Amino acid sequence: KIYARTRQLVVRIPETTDPYASHIYLYASFYHGFPQGRNDKFDTELLNLYKDHVRNLYESLLVTGLDVRFIPDQETSTNFSVEDKEVPIYHISTARWQNNRDVKSYVVKKDAGLVAVSSLVPAAEVEQLLQDLPANVTFVLVKVSDVFRRHSIFKIKDLFFQHNNNSLDAVKRSWLISGFRRRLLKNEKNIEQLLKKSNVNAMHV
Repeated sequence: KIYARTRQLVVRIPETTDPYASHIYLYASFYHGFPQGRNDKFDTELLNLYKDHVRNLYESLLVTGLDVRFIPDQETSTNFSVEDKEVPIYHISTARWQNNRDVKSYVVKKDAGLVAVSSLVPAAEVEQLLQDLPANVTFVLVKVSDVFRRHSIFKIKDLFFQHNNNSLDAVKRSWLISGFRRRLLKNEKNIEQLLKKSNVNAMHV
């Protein structure tokens, strides 16, 4: 609700069963569960949006003074040294969509403090993840269908008349009429319904 009013992400710190704990595990899945209808340009824009939100989550937790331990879902090779405090940001910034490690095999439920997934994770797999997920875990759904919301308003006449616009405009037009986007919107709605029924602290951005 705060995000809807201010456009600033505020994270509720999950409760912990250990009063002496000073760290929190952040799981952010880059799993892409929609192979049909994928488009490299779509993937790039959706990935950039998701990375922005994941980094925002991570940095929002840092300001609380907790030791935030980001758990990557993919290997990242480095040919140069990265300071320890910058390693999580590096993992986030270099992550790619992957379909080798689903959320069920990635998230360790007993350790998780905050779990973030994009709406590219099928609702059926989110449902499996929510089963037995401790109530003190904060679950964040990033609705990537809103990828072009901050761009200029699309005009329906642009579908029929040629004009000189940049490549992003072309991607946006393709996105708005794509079947892939329609499937994604349906998936987001199904996930939101699941979250309403669950006992976890849930939010979407």
